[in-house]
Order: sequence, then C-alpha cells, then structure tokens
Amino acid sequence: RRVHGHPSSIMSEKVIQKSTRSSLGGVAFEVSFEDQENQQHAVTCSPRRVAVEGKTAAATTAEELAARLQEAERRRLAGLREQTERNVEHIRRFEERQVLEQEERDRLTSEQALDTEVKEKRRQQLLEEKVNSAKKEAAKVARAAQARALADEEREQRRVLLERDLEEKEARRQEALLQVKNKAAEHLQRAEKVRELRKSGGVHVVAE
Repeated sequence: RRVHGHPSSIMSEKVIQKSTRSSLGGVAFEVSFEDQENQQHAVTCSPRRVAVEGKTAAATTAEELAARLQEAERRRLAGLREQTERNVEHIRRFEERQVLEQEERDRLTSEQALDTEVKEKRRQQLLEEKVNSAKKEAAKVARAAQARALADEEREQRRVLLERDLEEKEARRQEALLQVKNKAAEHLQRAEKVRELRKSGGVHVVAE
C-alpha cells in the first residue's frame, strides 16, 4: 500500500501481487494473490491517522498473506498426497501387471513342458510298438523258416524212402528176371540134351 503526496491527497490502493513458487518431489506450485480496491478516499487526515491506518492495513495484509500461504501449503500438501497416491496406485498396477505376466509366462512354460513330455511319451510308445512289431515279425519269419526246414526234411525222408523202395523193387525184379532166365537156360539145356540123345541113340526121352 502506498500513500501519494501530502496527507491531504487522495489515498489509493494499487494491486498487491505476490507469488510464491516452490517445487517438491517434482511438483511445482504457484500461488498468486491479488488485492484490488477500486475505491478512492478523499479524506483529509493528519499524518498520525495515516500512519495508524497504514499499520492496520499492513496487519490485515500480513494476515491475509499468511492465510493464503497456509492455504497454498495445504493445497501443495494435498497435491503431494494425490501425487503420492497416484504413484502408489501406478506402482501397484505395475506390480500386478508384472505378476500377471509372470504367471502367464509360467503357464506357457508349464504347457510347453507338458507338451514336450506328452510328445516324448508318445515317441517312446511308438518306438516300443515298432520294436514289438519287429520282434513279432522276426518270430513269424523264424517260425516260417523252421516250418520250411521241417517240410524239407520230411520231403527228403520221403524221397530217400521212395528211392530205397524203388531200389528194392528193382532188385527183386532183377532177381526174378534172373531166376526166369536161369530156368529158361536150364530148360534149353535139357531140351538140347534130349535132341542129342535122340540123334545118337534113338532113345525116346520125355522132357520134364
């Protein structure tokens, strides 16, 4: 507040503006005060009265400034609390998102491990089935080979028996034929003797 001229001059109040700016925790605050009075006082007073009024006005302005500073501090603290709450909420959401992402990664890892385990079991099962099938086929081939060998042996035995039988029959036929030849030769010899006797002596001999 300023007083212009002589005590008899007009007192006018100009704009009183004061700004306080502070920054705490990355949050800036600006408080502006403006006290504007468009009243003009045409009062003729003594210097003493002017001084008293000046003190009263200064006290009132100081109280208003203190109140406004207190209000600004309250707002700053409220802003800090809100910012802190927002930061805490942001951190909470970030941590929740991290937990969810980790759970998703764990789930995918578990599913992949389960899928790998299932595939490995299936592969082992198929391998065992192939081995068992190969064993069965080998046993089947072995049985077939054994059966063929047995059949070949039986055929060989029958062939030997048949050849032996044929040889025995041929031997008996040859023996019978030889006996027939021998008898025929003996008969011819006797017949020849009879003819010779007839020629030589005229003896009649009856052939046997």
